[in-house]
Amino acid sequence: GLIGITLACVLVAFWAGDWANLQPLLAAPPKSAVAGTLSVLAMIPLFYLGFNVVPQAIEEKGERVGSRQVTAAIVLAILAAMVFYVLVVLMTAVALPRDQLLGQDLPAYVAISAVLGSAAAGKAVLVAGLLGLVSSWNAIFFAGTRVLLVLARIGTIPEAFAQIHPVRGTPGVAIVLVAIVGSLGS
Repeated sequence: GLIGITLACVLVAFWAGDWANLQPLLAAPPKSAVAGTLSVLAMIPLFYLGFNVVPQAIEEKGERVGSRQVTAAIVLAILAAMVFYVLVVLMTAVALPRDQLLGQDLPAYVAISAVLGSAAAGKAVLVAGLLGLVSSWNAIFFAGTRVLLVLARIGTIPEAFAQIHPVRGTPGVAIVLVAIVGSLGS
């Protein structure tokens, strides 16, 4: 859903937007280039939320999956994320001129709403954003269950959390606990 909605919005913005909105490619540098650079650097870790579960996921790879395949999957995932975010930024920039986007709380929503003349279209962007948050939550859920599994294996917490479901190969007790705690916390 996230990829489909995003691609639809990107295609619509590229078709209905104005590529002249990209000019100038680089705006005049801010008075403090350091502040601008730091603001971008502060956001970068959030763009890669979910990649932190790769070490936990590697442990569960099949015996026929080699290290080259794992490395290729990681590199492809990072490249796909990079392309995804570049497309979202281009979509927004093509849809509306820079001066109309600056200061907006939700620039992608405003851009798609404006380019299609429909608040409902903009809400599709919000749905995609929500799906992005859910995918991050999914990664955190996965990591939490695997942390409990490891803690149980080394004897830090009860052994029940180390039990693996015979059919699914997943830590069932850990999954149930993380699901309950996650549901109560949200």
